[in-house]
Amino acid sequence: METPRVYRPFGARLVVVVMAVTLVGAVTFLWAAMPAEVRAQFSWAQRVTILFFFAAILLAMWGMFRTSVAISDSGLVITNIFKVRSYDWAQVLAISLRRGDPWAVLDLSDGTSVVAMAIQGSDGARTTGVLREIGEQIDRHSPSEDLG
Repeated sequence: METPRVYRPFGARLVVVVMAVTLVGAVTFLWAAMPAEVRAQFSWAQRVTILFFFAAILLAMWGMFRTSVAISDSGLVITNIFKVRSYDWAQVLAISLRRGDPWAVLDLSDGTSVVAMAIQGSDGARTTGVLREIGEQIDRHSPSEDLG
């Protein structure tokens, strides 16, 4: 396996790009289409507020765009929006994606679980391959039990 290997959602990233381009285009068009006397009625505080909310929406979209799961010989790095978590293979017990769930879930050795937003059910067969590959890595790196 080539390491590190990074997985990103296809459908979600496509939607975010289309939404961002549409939003920027619509806001730019609407501002330019407004008569100059109407634009002049906006105070600087109102303009800054509008730009702040516009930037906040784009920042949230960027967070969704950057979700990823990176696997390497040492473990996994999960990036969910703005939170990045690293796990050694010994910490990861299993990965699953139940029918109807939006994202895959990692079961961890401390009894908790964490979602991997980059592995989405909506990506279909691509997701199945990613789940299989990560599952194989979990099996390969799990300590063998002595059944003797």
